[in-house]
Amino acid sequence: KLYNVTVSKTDGLTCTLPKVENVVIAGDFEENTDISCTYNETVSFSGSHSISDEYQWFKGADYFAEFPGDSWIELTQTEGNKCKLSASDLDGYVVCRVIRSINVSVGNEIVKLVLNDEKSKPIAKPTAPVCHNPEINYDHTEVKDTLAFTYEYFDANMDEENGTVILWEESEDGDTWTVSSLNSVETKDGSKTKSEIDVTGITDKYFRCSVTVKNAEQTLGDKSETVSLSYVMPFRPVVKGVITVSGNAQVGSILTADYDYFDANGDEEFGSEIMWIRKDSAGNETVVSQNSYSYLVQQSDSGCSIAFAVIPKNTLSKDGDKTYSTFLSVPVYVQPTYSGGGSSGGSSSYVGYKDISILDENINENENVNVNNKPTTEVKFTDIEDHWAYNEITALVGKGYIKGKSENTFAPEDKITRSEWLTLLLRCADIDTDIEYNDCFNDVGRDDWYAKTVQKAYDLGIISGDNGNFNANDVVTREQMAKMIISVYEYKTQKTAVASSLDGFSDNSDLSKWAEAYMEKAVGMEFIKGVTENSLSPLSHATRAQSVVILLRFIDKL
Repeated sequence: KLYNVTVSKTDGLTCTLPKVENVVIAGDFEENTDISCTYNETVSFSGSHSISDEYQWFKGADYFAEFPGDSWIELTQTEGNKCKLSASDLDGYVVCRVIRSINVSVGNEIVKLVLNDEKSKPIAKPTAPVCHNPEINYDHTEVKDTLAFTYEYFDANMDEENGTVILWEESEDGDTWTVSSLNSVETKDGSKTKSEIDVTGITDKYFRCSVTVKNAEQTLGDKSETVSLSYVMPFRPVVKGVITVSGNAQVGSILTADYDYFDANGDEEFGSEIMWIRKDSAGNETVVSQNSYSYLVQQSDSGCSIAFAVIPKNTLSKDGDKTYSTFLSVPVYVQPTYSGGGSSGGSSSYVGYKDISILDENINENENVNVNNKPTTEVKFTDIEDHWAYNEITALVGKGYIKGKSENTFAPEDKITRSEWLTLLLRCADIDTDIEYNDCFNDVGRDDWYAKTVQKAYDLGIISGDNGNFNANDVVTREQMAKMIISVYEYKTQKTAVASSLDGFSDNSDLSKWAEAYMEKAVGMEFIKGVTENSLSPLSHATRAQSVVILLRFIDKL
């Protein structure tokens, strides 16, 4: 039987038993050679009780594997404190475990008590020392910035570290390296060694630290593998390649910019400043738009040149250099003339476009806006000169999406019909309506100017009508506008529109049941906003000016 016991002081009697300590393995680590295990005893002992030592020999491939454990295999070519090595034993580490016991007579039984259990450190054939657990870390504080290489020295033969070589290098491109002129400071903390350099204020540079560990006895010290780790100092982000600008630099056209962000550290882009810049004939630059990748060329840009610029930034608040696209020349603008006709009639040509960003997100459909920066060229429509939607109307008319009621009037406060609204939506989404009308509604005739548009919208599921009728000439309500605009958006983009709660509107109960989901999405996408802060007015009728604002928001999301 085996018992683990603790002998303590009792009635003034002290009993100290000899334990095993400092277990080591001696001998040459070679094939068919005996190695032996020796140890020291804590105290000498004599008496009638017998003490026995049990030797157990193991081999394993990982010096740091938990012992005892599945990674260690018991050896069989052993005799007491000796072990004969085979060729297969030389590829790993060998450990000897000593279990010391004392035999005590208890009545008629001999009881075996385990005094202690000790093992040697794993040994192996002569091997080179190793740079273990290397790390390189950047530390930023209010006082200074440092770059530190840390490692642990390991030698399977227990030879002490001596003569280790630490080399710091730097590079501008990560390919060509030179010895760094920065002084390094080496410190030890337990088993770890740290080599540190001060990199305060340094950016756009690569650093590399190489460590070759050596030992005191030089046992294969010159065979140690050099370990190198690199670190890219916080590089300022850049624009990779060139900025591209698509579109026609004519008044009324939309320019759209695109660029590739690059950061050598892999830091994500965050807070980059983007802007459109106008340069006049004297070379003076003026920022004409910010925070938008698109720009509607204004009449005030006529005869100047336009470029997109970006100051790339990252999550570490590192700013890159301001980078420009090529400046595009804007031809001198000549005020166009418009033919008469309805808001959506006629056969005017138009070009689909997107990403118009000329709206203040906080402006409601019928809220006044600042028109002091309107174009200085003569305004064609006399009834919009001081209107809150002047810029928006000018933009949509300039692209041919909508016309005036006459040559000189736009009638911004007139209501808009269901057929007019549907036609404008499909035009702005660039959906081809040149199809044959197939009598989808009872009240739409083949010769009606909107017939093909209605048929296309019916085929796409955008409209369904009311008891077989479309009611084309009825004034469209705001909830009907929401249904149509969301249906067109989801068809065109193949995306589900983002919905938003309508709880903030006191009149949300006025919504028809069928319109609730559409209005939630129209508000969520910011196509439709409240007529006041807490009023949605779903059953009211939109004016032509309000429709223009909604359409521009819609175009911006395509």
